[in-house]
Amino acid sequence: MRNQLQHLLDLAQRPNITIQVLPEDEFHVGMTGNFTVFAFDDAEPDVVALPARDELRLIEEKTSADAYTSDFLVLEEQAHPPLDTLDIIRTRIKEIG
Repeated sequence: MRNQLQHLLDLAQRPNITIQVLPEDEFHVGMTGNFTVFAFDDAEPDVVALPARDELRLIEEKTSADAYTSDFLVLEEQAHPPLDTLDIIRTRIKEIG
């Protein structure tokens, strides 16, 4: 686990990667299942990927995809800010030893 957390810290140094963690003790929409939002330029609508046991379901219908994009933005607001997240990860590494 320590190596994985260190890897996250290393990745966070890249300009195109932002890492944020959600508070452990609060309910959030991400607890209902994971999803991936593929956001393209303004000319293309977002596409959402929902993993299932043996397949990946893609949602391309704009209204449905927009709902997941909205959920993502809410999660982003609920999460700890990026710099605080890195401090949380560093603290966890120290706890692990």
